[in-house]
Amino acid sequence: MTGDLGQELLAGWEADEETRVQLRVEELRGRLTDAAGLVRIPPPVPLVEGWFNMDTLGWLVGEPGHLKSFVAQDVAGCVAGGAPWHGAPTKQCTVMYVVLEGAPGLNARIRAWEEHNAMTHEGQFLVPRGRVHLVRDAEPLAKLAEELKAGLVIIDTQNRATVGLDENSNVDMGHMIAGMELIRERTHACVINVHHTAIGQTRPRGHSSIDGAADTIVRVAKDGGLVKIANPKQKDAGQQASLVLNVELHHGSLALVEPGTSGLARTDSEMKILRALRDIVATRGHATHADIKSSCTSNGAMAVSTFNWALRKVKERGLIVASKGTYTLADPTQGRLSEDPWSN
Repeated sequence: MTGDLGQELLAGWEADEETRVQLRVEELRGRLTDAAGLVRIPPPVPLVEGWFNMDTLGWLVGEPGHLKSFVAQDVAGCVAGGAPWHGAPTKQCTVMYVVLEGAPGLNARIRAWEEHNAMTHEGQFLVPRGRVHLVRDAEPLAKLAEELKAGLVIIDTQNRATVGLDENSNVDMGHMIAGMELIRERTHACVINVHHTAIGQTRPRGHSSIDGAADTIVRVAKDGGLVKIANPKQKDAGQQASLVLNVELHHGSLALVEPGTSGLARTDSEMKILRALRDIVATRGHATHADIKSSCTSNGAMAVSTFNWALRKVKERGLIVASKGTYTLADPTQGRLSEDPWSN
């Protein structure tokens, strides 16, 4: 574009841009604070004390088939009813749960939870089936959550809510995170994505921008008849101590309950340690910590962190005895879960 008209339009555009910049400067100036002024910023409000806070982004992650959705539903039911979540106090508020996987089994899961906990799901609104996208539908989701006055919004799963996006792309995951932020900003809710870890890994699958955006990451891992729930990231507080729950059949579905104090081995990893110890002692007459660790973790058969956890548990249960740097079985007949532990 040339001539006087072009110059006038260009000058007008520049003036508009200058105005926009100045308005933005004034907006930012109004948000300035000094260190003393930080006391006016309210502290985080717990949603599930020690685990999730209001007005945050969270990820609940685990390998496929490790009961992530059961844990998410367990949290949602307790928050909606204002009941403690396995000892952690909750802030009662409306829950919007976007179910994009496992809808056919949802009714049985809900009924089992209600019967086990003697509560109803009043205050929890489910959005089952259909297609929902965390980028294209961010505005509608935010408006719906705002209408419901939701304090907890769960997207189950991130993979189904981001169809067409590359989870290894910084740009695509940035757009997804922006969608979550929009819901959070409109509602001040805790917005949680249920997401997968890569097989054999512990962090959320995909680009590291997810780790950076998360205020909270909670990891779920099923081990035999138990589910272990860990808290590898907590932005504004110390990491919560891990929680271990029993998985029990209940009215055609599953229920998560606090384990008892039985001295029996409960998990696959505990059983592997007991079998390894039995075999090493039978061959060499004694077993060191290094012997057991090598047997259990070689070729990636068991994560070192899992080995350390399970070894501590079998010690606590009195199933093995340590003396002068070697380990022995306290009683070769102990360790039964639902089978003879020495049969294979």
